[in-house]
Amino acid sequence: MFGWKKNKDQKQENIEEQEIIEDGFRAVYNVELLYEQMPNFSTESLLKRLTKSCGNIEVLTESKDNGLTSFIFHDYLVEYKDNKKLPAQCIIAKTNKEVEVQSFEGSIQQSWEWREAEDGIKKCKYSVLVSDMMAAGLIYKDRLELFQKLLVAIIEEFPCTAINWVPSGQIVNPAAYIESQKDGSKLGYLYGAVNVRFFNINDGAENEMLMDTLGLAALGIPDLQCHFIDLDPGEVGPLLYNYAYYLFENGDVIEDGHTIEGIRPGQRWKCQHEFSLVKPERIVLDINPSNRHAAGNR
Repeated sequence: MFGWKKNKDQKQENIEEQEIIEDGFRAVYNVELLYEQMPNFSTESLLKRLTKSCGNIEVLTESKDNGLTSFIFHDYLVEYKDNKKLPAQCIIAKTNKEVEVQSFEGSIQQSWEWREAEDGIKKCKYSVLVSDMMAAGLIYKDRLELFQKLLVAIIEEFPCTAINWVPSGQIVNPAAYIESQKDGSKLGYLYGAVNVRFFNINDGAENEMLMDTLGLAALGIPDLQCHFIDLDPGEVGPLLYNYAYYLFENGDVIEDGHTIEGIRPGQRWKCQHEFSLVKPERIVLDINPSNRHAAGNR
């Protein structure tokens, strides 16, 4: 389990801080695809696949010398204050960095959906960065929809061994990811994009723990956080997942002082917007599990 000490900064793993804005929102959203062998990317074949799922698309740039390809998505328009509308873009870029397991340690430890993530990464030597551009102004649901369609097309056309999902701080199994996108359910469109993390409190009270979500803030919605004593994390985790889906569907609608149902019928747990206790720094909706189980300065 991941440990966390109070009043001590937790080293941030695999997060490019220059892309994180105050509240955790990411102006550029990206994931890293990890490969055992660098695939021979074909822009033409990928364009055909993307056209089926994303509509009106064109190639913006293609450079075989530096391994960079970018696309324009004309059906996903960002409207600016002067009433101008510009299409969202995406970039696929081969990286020159060497894949080293230790650089993914934090994400591996929080990859609860794929406990064999380390074994997958050990096989990899190459990485490809997939990023959206000029897409931050899209409605967050449309932005994630576009990115998920893009990612599915790339992985189906050029299968990878592992996905380093940077905004949610986890390593994702590509096969499980592709399967999750087939039914179009809400579980699918947040698969990979949201992670529930678990931390033991090393210098806290007995059975003191913290769980949070990571990934919502990157899209412009508060993540969730619960700092508790003597509760079953196996019950708190699903609660956070459920409310993560609720916030994604409805937006930031739970106001300070509002209560939500806890892990037992009839329990009312109070909510408050706060800065996160664990990095990356961002705005979270803190869930107070009542006096008996609340931890920290309540």
